[in-house]
Amino acid sequence: MPGAQLRRVPRPGMDLETLRRIGPFRPGIPRSQLTVPVSPDGRVDDTVLFQDPADAAKAYYLPRYRLRVSQATGHYEITTSLADGLWRTTFGLESFPAPEISRADATILPHQLSVSVSSAGQMVRDYPVAEFTPNFGDTQVRPEFVLLLALPERDALLRAFTRDEEQARLVVHRSITVAVQSAWRKPDPGVLVVVKPDVLDTHVILPDLVLSVGPNPIPEPIRHFEPIPIPEEGTPKPRPNETLLQAEGVAERLAQVNLRQQLVVDRSFRRFSLQPAVAAAPLLRQVVVRDDVRTPDVVVRDHRTPSGDGTGPIVRDHRRPLPIPWPLPVPPVPPVPIPDPGPVVVVDDPNDTESRYLLVSNTLDSVVPLRFDVDAHPYLFPSGQPAASKGFATLVVPWPAEGPTSRNHVYFQDQNGGNVFYYLPDAFLIGQLAEAPYGPELSFTVGRATDAQTGTERALALISVHLVPQTSPARLYAAAAALAGHVPAGAGPPELRAAVHPATCTLGLPGGAITTHAPPDLVRGWWVSESFAFDDLRDVYAVLTTGGAASALLRGRVDVTVDDEVHQVPVELRLDRPAVPPLSWMEKPGSDGSLTVTLLNEGDVELDVPVLSAWTDGAAASMTGPLPATLAPGATLDVTVIPSQAPAQPDKADVTLDVTGVRVVVQPEQVVSQTLDRRVERLPRVVTLITTTGGLGTSGDPERDLSVIGVQFEGVSGAVLLDHTTLQHDIAVPVPLEDWLLDRGLGSFRFRQTLVHVSGRSQADTDWRSTDSNLLALPQP
Repeated sequence: MPGAQLRRVPRPGMDLETLRRIGPFRPGIPRSQLTVPVSPDGRVDDTVLFQDPADAAKAYYLPRYRLRVSQATGHYEITTSLADGLWRTTFGLESFPAPEISRADATILPHQLSVSVSSAGQMVRDYPVAEFTPNFGDTQVRPEFVLLLALPERDALLRAFTRDEEQARLVVHRSITVAVQSAWRKPDPGVLVVVKPDVLDTHVILPDLVLSVGPNPIPEPIRHFEPIPIPEEGTPKPRPNETLLQAEGVAERLAQVNLRQQLVVDRSFRRFSLQPAVAAAPLLRQVVVRDDVRTPDVVVRDHRTPSGDGTGPIVRDHRRPLPIPWPLPVPPVPPVPIPDPGPVVVVDDPNDTESRYLLVSNTLDSVVPLRFDVDAHPYLFPSGQPAASKGFATLVVPWPAEGPTSRNHVYFQDQNGGNVFYYLPDAFLIGQLAEAPYGPELSFTVGRATDAQTGTERALALISVHLVPQTSPARLYAAAAALAGHVPAGAGPPELRAAVHPATCTLGLPGGAITTHAPPDLVRGWWVSESFAFDDLRDVYAVLTTGGAASALLRGRVDVTVDDEVHQVPVELRLDRPAVPPLSWMEKPGSDGSLTVTLLNEGDVELDVPVLSAWTDGAAASMTGPLPATLAPGATLDVTVIPSQAPAQPDKADVTLDVTGVRVVVQPEQVVSQTLDRRVERLPRVVTLITTTGGLGTSGDPERDLSVIGVQFEGVSGAVLLDHTTLQHDIAVPVPLEDWLLDRGLGSFRFRQTLVHVSGRSQADTDWRSTDSNLLALPQP
């Protein structure tokens, strides 16, 4: 239909910590303004009793689903009949509450439904749903859906019903939007730790990085703070969220540096990223609730180097242990939240005591195994025992057909369906946020962890990225034409389906390539969280801001094994090549049968738009217009699309464009702003202040000679005083972390100078001076 919007990628589930960290800061919505139910403890799954925002006594629950059983026959409501040459297989479902839902008066949570049917074996088969009716009721939901299958596909599905190894399953995808509380705890000044990275010749204050036992390390949520200006007059005071550091061994050098406190996580979450055809989709699951206090009697273990008993070495002591990972696919009730000993402070207004909430949209899967014996359920098998499977054939089609960028792409032909081919994506790239300005779903958190056995502290950086498949429509269009010759007579035109199959991902990070702990989802994408040394973060940003074509860093592959053959799909973490560029378009039919298509850059970055391939209602079309071109944020560009065949309804013609060649113009400063944890926004570095007796003056004129030179640094409490007894002083001053990351010298800082003459007269700067020098010779002219 006209009015194409940005293509949205389904979210396979992200943890709440990542939700808070990715994208622009959102202060939250007061409960009085909410229109969706509220999670009382931050969990978002089908074991939670959600609350009505206006009436906490009114409860909602997200139902699970199972096959319906006919009261008349006692049979599962699965029927198969022949209609118009296709086998019509109908499934009946019904909703039911999880055992943890204890209230009989709870209402069904508003949600959207979709279903999928698949089986594994040699390769995962997907059976498309032709019809779906949700049938929402007041007390129960009774969905029905229909598969339209050719005879070989029907036999393949029925055969999967009878074999454990085929893992036939029905998945009900439940999409919900709820509210979770957004708050941060009052900082405790007693939890600061100083670490000293090898590259930086100074001390750095880093927050505690919590590594969970599980598939992903979980950092603390990023908190956002507006800069508080230094007072123009008088001695600057510590900022509300900062304190003066007094630590043994570093107090002398850092005594005057204003350092940010550690902020303690209020809730941590863990995700399970599993194949939809093999296990339940990811859920938001609570790991632990901690308060500000830590004691050394409990530990967190490193999941990366498990020992024989399945546990890893201790990396940090914490107040309470993380729970044992839950069995899949359904988690038990999480522990009762620990009471918060400190006040909850709303981020955007400390004087506002009303709680704030974030809206969380997520899709949770309810899995129904489809395993039936022929003898116990003969009504499901109209032809008796299903025949053996014909398996899959692997075909290779190069695309582009020729040229230096040509690459072989594999297609798996289902020998049962004949005209059904499964394909792999072109690449896995960084996903884009679903809200304007559609920035990258990528973030870096910096912190530290301690090995309790050696006492060694490590400065770490943690990357969290949503990897999303990208597939060129032009490639699939060309493949359909090439594969048509392999379709048996009478089987219909080629049908291309995205492959859903178990896979592994290898990603190049500082220190070498690693296999990601979260398994890939070839269709919906998946979240990756991995850590590396903090010192290497600058190299990572160098690759992100330049494209890194010659570097293996932030590149990798997804390996898909079918019939002992490994097929690879590239993985690239490139900000210039997003999986879904922020480009949308609108169509307007012309009197001559052509279509005027208006391209719109909906992001906040420039886009390089090449000549685009176009289709109208599935048929190839030609395009004319001023392409290639660069589109500024918010800019539009008109092109003309000429269909190869007249559309049946010109006023409703649907234009499809291949936007996989669109590139983002990367701005390094914007990259840092979009992706970096802002809790650690400054690095202290040592600056030497020096003067001489001659600099202070030896003329004997009290109006010219100086008795004291005072220097005030932005962000540093107190001033440095040089006089005849102190001609040199070293001080650590805060410089922007961004300068270090982008390799822009040592980092600039600002200062003001005050000259006190022997006569008592003084001269003070009214404006800040700026420099990036390691040596500051005084007085400054």
